[in-house]
Amino acid sequence: MNRLAVLALTLGASSSLAANTPLDVDRAANTAALALDSVIQQCPANVVRALPSSRCIPSDADVTATRRLLSASTLNLYGAWRSDNNPKILYNWVMTSTGYVNIGVTPDPAHPGATLVIVSLPAVQQTSTQQISGAPAFRRPLQLSTPRMNGEDVRALQNRLMDVSKTARGKGGDGWYGPVTEANVKVFQSANGLRSSGVVDQLTWNRLFSSSARFFDAHAAQQLVTPGK
Repeated sequence: MNRLAVLALTLGASSSLAANTPLDVDRAANTAALALDSVIQQCPANVVRALPSSRCIPSDADVTATRRLLSASTLNLYGAWRSDNNPKILYNWVMTSTGYVNIGVTPDPAHPGATLVIVSLPAVQQTSTQQISGAPAFRRPLQLSTPRMNGEDVRALQNRLMDVSKTARGKGGDGWYGPVTEANVKVFQSANGLRSSGVVDQLTWNRLFSSSARFFDAHAAQQLVTPGK
């Protein structure tokens, strides 16, 4: 399997993002093309098959230089670039007003020494809402409020968010629904195709405590917390 196909599968299976619309892909691709002084072009056939919404931008620079140019651009990147097994295949996410779109960087097989940037929506995946063993029942909607909401259901929410984001629990949640909890809920919702409201309704609760709850990056949640809030 060539690098383009691997990157397409990586972006399609990305578990940290929620799908927006093709317009969001176009906007991100336009910003990337301007940053690279390049053009938006049709993606190779194997990429289109895996990611029909994709847009591709060729870069004359290598992977490292292209990554640096994109990082220095006005793209609202989700965080650090990531690489699963191949250091020459990088991926990240571009934050939008309602969620995220995928962006990947890989060597261009058609032009040695050059790079191809792929911007796309995540592939649609089937999700299960089968509850995990011992999942607590939904009691009430949870959200940031004054006075702050608290209770064992909030603590269970916080602990489950830590588990899904692969964050060490430490002493566990404190049971108070504050700005940090709200930010983690928002990023979880975006990662799982839900409206990023920060409100834990029954749909969010069921998805969080289901066996198909998708990983989200807790570091991205930290970026959403407003100091002093």
